[in-house]
Amino acid sequence: MLERAEGRNRSEIPDLEARILALDEELSGLDIPDRALLFNVEAYAWAILLRLRAEIFERRLEMPKSDLDVFPILQRAALIDLVEARKLRQFCEARLLSSRDIVKVDVDGIRTMTDDRAWIRAILSRLHAQSSS
Repeated sequence: MLERAEGRNRSEIPDLEARILALDEELSGLDIPDRALLFNVEAYAWAILLRLRAEIFERRLEMPKSDLDVFPILQRAALIDLVEARKLRQFCEARLLSSRDIVKVDVDGIRTMTDDRAWIRAILSRLHAQSSS
């Protein structure tokens, strides 16, 4: 686990990485009921977005005016490529699941989307490695 700096200026990245790891493990469960799956996917997507925003803040890149600005900012900084930016944006749109009518949510589609999260872990791992060096 990463050591956290003390005081007001400590980074929130270690806390977000721990939250993402915990949610990733929750999503790895075999028979997650639909509502639990949707809750965990939403929380996972929010944590990823917050982690990406924290990366922008830590690197003192331009400030996003909205959540949608996060992905092009990271792309312009060459931290992610165009394909990764699009995939991350699409995945992070799941953070709004609770505002949708549960009956209209494509749970099977959400399950398929979350089955392969290795690419997300690879991006976050790469960002962590770049910021640590």
